[in-house]
Amino acid sequence: MAFKPKRKNTMKLYFLLLCSLTFTACAHHQPLNVPVEAPISDVISELKAGNSRFVHHQVIHPRQDQVRLTEQASGQAPGSVVVSCSDSRVPPEMVFDQGLGDIFSVRTAGQAMDTYAVASIEYAIEHLGAKTIVVMGHSSCGAVKAAATTPEGKSTGSRNIDQLLHKIRPGLKKYDSKDQEYIQAAKNNVESTIEYLKFKSHLIHEELEHGKIKIVPALYHLPTGEVEFW
Repeated sequence: MAFKPKRKNTMKLYFLLLCSLTFTACAHHQPLNVPVEAPISDVISELKAGNSRFVHHQVIHPRQDQVRLTEQASGQAPGSVVVSCSDSRVPPEMVFDQGLGDIFSVRTAGQAMDTYAVASIEYAIEHLGAKTIVVMGHSSCGAVKAAATTPEGKSTGSRNIDQLLHKIRPGLKKYDSKDQEYIQAAKNNVESTIEYLKFKSHLIHEELEHGKIKIVPALYHLPTGEVEFW
């Protein structure tokens, strides 16, 4: 004689099956561009991995297809903010082999900060959910070299450039005049920029105090393409 399950058990099985199908459907139809908070360590690891691919000429150009274009059209949720020099040889997205929407890039000559640059970083943190700020200088930086070698009070011939050098100069501290790539001066400038952000931005200061974000210093080496973190 065939076994006939009780109606109660049949309904229970039906309910479990329905829940399973609903969960599966939702998993395959998630809204586009849902921000997912990745651990800070994972963000840095991804940047390091991307830079390693760049250095070894194994770039994969991730997240640059039509699907990514469509996703990013509805909003952005970058994993990191990269503050770097405007130098044409140091594009963060290429240096770290990242895709569309991965990096919120803030670039000025010598990473010099002003109200607008700081506001841009705050926007990425407060409204886009970025948890990692990488301040990246680079070797042989023209702005750093000019600030280091132009005597205080001597004009470059441009009032705007004079103001830029005046902004950078105090953060250079001592530097080795024999260092043709001005590497230590560039590192000093990176650390000075980080201190400036902590001092000038109440938002950044508070987020750091509560461990919600992290600022990481870095230096891009032009001859090799390698990004050094410390």
